[in-house]
Formats: sequence, C-alpha cells, structure tokens
Amino acid sequence: MFSWGEDYRSSFRLKKGSGVQSSGGVQLLDLSFQVQVLSVGLNVLGFVKPTGEAFIIRTNQSEEGRRTNGKQKFIKEKIRALSCGDDVVTMVTNRGEIFCVDSNISPFAPSCPVAFSHLTVTQVACGKQHSLAMTKDGQVYTWGLDSRGQLGLGERNSGAGSPQHLRSVSSIPVVRISAGGDQSFILSVSGGVFGWGRNDRGQLGLGDTADRHTPAAVEHLNRKTAVCVSCGEEHTAVLTKGGAVFTFGSGRYGQLGHNSSQDELRPRLVAELWGAKVCDQRLLKLFHPHELQGMLVGEAVYDWEILRQ
Repeated sequence: MFSWGEDYRSSFRLKKGSGVQSSGGVQLLDLSFQVQVLSVGLNVLGFVKPTGEAFIIRTNQSEEGRRTNGKQKFIKEKIRALSCGDDVVTMVTNRGEIFCVDSNISPFAPSCPVAFSHLTVTQVACGKQHSLAMTKDGQVYTWGLDSRGQLGLGERNSGAGSPQHLRSVSSIPVVRISAGGDQSFILSVSGGVFGWGRNDRGQLGLGDTADRHTPAAVEHLNRKTAVCVSCGEEHTAVLTKGGAVFTFGSGRYGQLGHNSSQDELRPRLVAELWGAKVCDQRLLKLFHPHELQGMLVGEAVYDWEILRQ
C-alpha cells in the first residue's frame, strides 16, 4: 500500500506492517494482509480484506494539534463496499444491508437506517458530510448536510437526518453513484453524467460556478459515454468507454493534471494520459486533497504535482 499527503496523516498507519518513507514523500506500508477496498476521509479510514472483514480507524488529536493513531474497530458483518466521509463510514454487507458508523461516537456502533430495512443496497458514496446510496433497482437515496444542495432535493435546508428518495432521477437507469466534498454525481446506463451540489470551483463541469440543488446533466460529456465518475473535494474526474480521462473543478494544487493551477469549469481531456490505455474503472479514484493529490490509473500511479509515473 502506498500513500502520500500531509504528514499528520501518518496517524493512519496500522500496527501491522512496516512504514517506509521515500524521498518523494510517498509512504510505503508493507501490510501483512491484502486490502480489497480502501476509503479515506478527513478523520477516519476504512478498509476491507478479501474475506469481507472490515476495519475502521479514527485519528485522535493531541493537545499540540498533531494527529495520533486512534483506535481500530473491527466490523463483524461481512462487508463488500464502504465509503468514508469526514467522520462517518457507510458500508454495504454481502447481503445488501447498509450500516453507518459515526466515528465521533464511542464505541463505534454500526446502525442500519430504517429507510433501508426492506431494501437491497448495492453502492454507497460519501462526501464530506453527506452520503448517497443506490438500491438494487437503481433508486438513489441521499442524507446528511445539505448546505450547498449536495442532497439534490431541490430546496435549501440544513440537511436530512434520514435517507431521502431522490425522486427527480427515479426514471433514469442509474448504474453508479459518486460523492466528494459537497457535490454528488450519478452515472446512467447510457453513459450520461449528472451532478449537483457545490460548484464554486466548477466541480460540476457545467461551465459556470453556480451551485445546483437538483441533478443537472453535464452536457459537455454528451456522446463521450462515461463509465466512471470520481470526486475529490473540489474536483472531479470522468473516465470514458474509450479510455479517455476528463477532469474539471479546482486546479489550485495541479490536481487536474493539465500542467497548470487554473480551475476548469468544463470537462477537459487530460492530455498527459493520452495513449495510456486507461481501462480499469475500479482504479480511477480521487481522494480528499488533504490526503492524496494523485490518481490511480491502470497499473500506474500518477502524481499530478510532479507528473511522474
């Protein structure tokens, strides 16, 4: 496992395995086991082994303001998917049940939202302080903070403490959901991309900086046939069926991969990846800017800061 970013994130290092710091700032963690699913939030990390065993780690903050290694929590249920927000972890079991853990509450106690008691969930995605879930029949539910319209419910409110059915997209055959920061996305079976929420850096790819409180089609990706959408805190990446990668949103740290620090209000092709045969959508993953400023593509790791493979 490799990681890079702010130094205090070293508090996520596990007890098992050895950490080796490279000259390039990349932390190598030689684990004694395989990790099948990994998600990182601001204060919490979750991972799943191939056996379905899941673990949650939360950092603690010392009096000096430094992060220290927190308690590791084992989840008894067999988990096949999970996603981390700033403090919350949302998980899907092998049976399609959904469990949520608030790492601010000790001990960590997974709970199942009542709205999903009779539904089978296939995917979950977390932004900073909001969550999305998709059921087996392609219906989307949102809950959490709604300060920038990230729940997509069409009206300004403080948020929703329980999952709300996103009826505005109920007729769209949704195949994938994604969330990051204060924005949300869905991907349709035909490759259409729809986004909503915060857009002050152009992270919705709509050509302007106005927030959206209901799902809006990213028209600049029409006829591109997207197969994967991944969100950072203020930027977004889209992988197409043809293997092209488009990024948009905040470019202040070079995270868009365009050799500049300018924001992009519309999807822009990442020329650096032209001919790279990007084909594994499972590896197109963006992270919170506090942790990683790179993208995993195919079998290579691209760090936009140094554009080194």
